[in-house]
Order: sequence, then C-alpha cells, then structure tokens
Amino acid sequence: MRIVNRNVYQYILRVVILSFAFAGFTARPTKAQETPPITPQAQQVIEFMRERKNAYLQGNASTWGRHVAEQCLFIQAGGRVVSKPQFIAEMKPFVGYTFSAIINDVRAAEFGSIIVLTYRAKEIRDYGVQRSENSYIDTETYAQLNGTWQLIAWTENAVAVEPPLVKLDPQLCDKYVGTYEVNPKATFTVTREGNKLMGQYAGEDKFELLPASKSDFFTHGDDAVYAFIWDKSGRVVGHIYRDEGVEIKYKKR
Repeated sequence: MRIVNRNVYQYILRVVILSFAFAGFTARPTKAQETPPITPQAQQVIEFMRERKNAYLQGNASTWGRHVAEQCLFIQAGGRVVSKPQFIAEMKPFVGYTFSAIINDVRAAEFGSIIVLTYRAKEIRDYGVQRSENSYIDTETYAQLNGTWQLIAWTENAVAVEPPLVKLDPQLCDKYVGTYEVNPKATFTVTREGNKLMGQYAGEDKFELLPASKSDFFTHGDDAVYAFIWDKSGRVVGHIYRDEGVEIKYKKR
C-alpha cells in the first residue's frame, strides 16, 4: 500500500507543473496554434470529466468519485487545496438557486501514462430574476492506476472579467508617455502608436494598454491593473502595477 501511495504522489508532483504549463499555453493561444486530434484514450477521460460534472450537478457523489483517485488533490481558484473526501463532504444541495455549467474548448495532451485536460468552464447561478456567472480555465490530470484512468490532480484558474473600454481624448494620451522607474533598472516605458498606448516593463515584451478609466488600464487575458497617478496640475507623475495583492510603485522620470 505504501508503494502505491508513493507512486501516486510522485505522479502528482510530476504533473502539477505540466498542468499549469499546459493551462497557461491554452489560455493564450498563438495564431499558428492547432488543436491536435483526440485519441481514443483522451476521449475516454473527456467522457469521465463530463460524467463527473453531470454527477456534481445532481449531487451524485458515487458517480462523481468513480474515476477520481483517493489521493487526488483539488486546487480551487482561491488557492484552497481540498482532498477527495473533503470535496465529497462539501457536495450539498443547491438551496435558493439553480446551478448549471457550460464546458467548452476542451483540449488534451498525452505524456505516456499521463493525460492532461484543459477546458473553459462557465458556472451559472440563477436566483430567480438575478444571475451570477463565473468563468474558469480548469486543468485535470489523469494517470493510469490499476489498469484504469484516474483523476489525480485538478486545478481551477479564475478568468478575470474585463472592464468596459472607455474612449480617451487622443491628446490626453501624450501625458502618459514616458519612462517610470522603481530603480534605474526596474523601469516601465509608455509609448504611443497612433491612438494606442503601449507599455513595456524592462526585459519584457511590449503590450497594449487598454483604458478602463482616465487612471486605470488593463490588457486582455490578465487581471492586473496598470494605474497612473495624476498631480493637481494635470500631469502624470507615477505608475502603479497592481495584481494578486502586489502593488509596485513607479515614479515618472
């Protein structure tokens, strides 16, 4: 029994890195990216995933756990790590609302005896006339255990809801242009390309800054906030990068 447990945890340690890397790759597809064909074994684990999702909606713990390894770890979007017994214990009836989920963009990658799935999931909760929607990119890792495919790791990554774009006066854009620094090497440079503002941190690629307001900007596929500080005279004097509880302040040169 100890040997089996050790092997399972070795699988988990090996594939967690693969899971995050695969999820990151599919979250930002390139123009040339092509979806590889689904093999019979990958199709089988996709069916296991859909079976488990349906069982969750019905509160059927037995069917839900049929293809889930006892040592499986569930890493939720907020960072909480849950075991299989904990997950089952928390499967409660939906009270006061109806719950549904939409799964799409399912992809699979095979690494010998390991299969990694990634897909987009939209969770919908209807409270009569009110509705809440949350979107995630989920990653599931399956390994062959005792002759069958079993889920051994699951991670959930929340997809940020992008704010609506606002239209800035083109003349206002010039005020953001310049170089901001934390120190002489840690810089953030803002340039203007037509009516677009582009940002670039030292050592990183250039990206477009999309305005959510006069002070706050964002970029597609990222929940970071790129803020600018204005003084009383109407000059931009600083920049603040905010993401996942981190706040880095830059002063304009």
